[in-house]
Amino acid sequence: MQQHARLVIIGAGIVGCSAAYHFAKLGWRDVVVLEKGELLEVDGSSSHAPGGMFLTNSSKMMAEFAKYSRAFYDEFNTDPAEPALFGTGGLEVAYTPERLRDLQRRKGWAHAYGLPAEVISPAETTRLIPLIDPKIIHGALYTPRDAVAKAVRLLTRLTRAAEAMGVVFHGHTTVTDLDVQNGRIAAVVTDQGRIEAEQVLLCTNIWGPLLPEKIGFRIPLQAAQHLYTVTT
Repeated sequence: MQQHARLVIIGAGIVGCSAAYHFAKLGWRDVVVLEKGELLEVDGSSSHAPGGMFLTNSSKMMAEFAKYSRAFYDEFNTDPAEPALFGTGGLEVAYTPERLRDLQRRKGWAHAYGLPAEVISPAETTRLIPLIDPKIIHGALYTPRDAVAKAVRLLTRLTRAAEAMGVVFHGHTTVTDLDVQNGRIAAVVTDQGRIEAEQVLLCTNIWGPLLPEKIGFRIPLQAAQHLYTVTT
């Protein structure tokens, strides 16, 4: 493993791989990505999350991120035999009048940010999702640009594209410490050796607080459990 890099990215999930790709696309060279587990089938959220992409958000910045990601992932959705993105559309269902009013506000956000969205009736909702009983809902927000991503396929294609531009990936490489000198991170210490780094980018999701704690920096991040159901 090399002993110096312009940029070390810690974490090879969807965020780390996307960052590596975009830095390489901008012309950065000598970029290294470190992953504590298996590359592509990573240990973290990217391999296990359901992959839902909901584009509407109260934050314009987050909505723009989501719009960009939707278009960006489409560029890697080139194999019909193994799709990386499914344009399913999205539904948010209202069980109360108050929730329906909230969905009307969300429709306004979507339109303000250039996203298609409409509030539909209970009958229209059931036509889209027959499992839903129209008698117990007040309507739904339908957002046709929402999608479901297959993260491992996207990771594979992003990684290969980044590697083609010179990015180096190392799996089974655990970062054990950060070497701080004169108020900045000078090197990343791993179980495979030490890499001097001009820049370090932390992309470790729920494990984000662990390394900064070693150098006295606290990231206020708390993992939370979410539930979802898969139907066939």
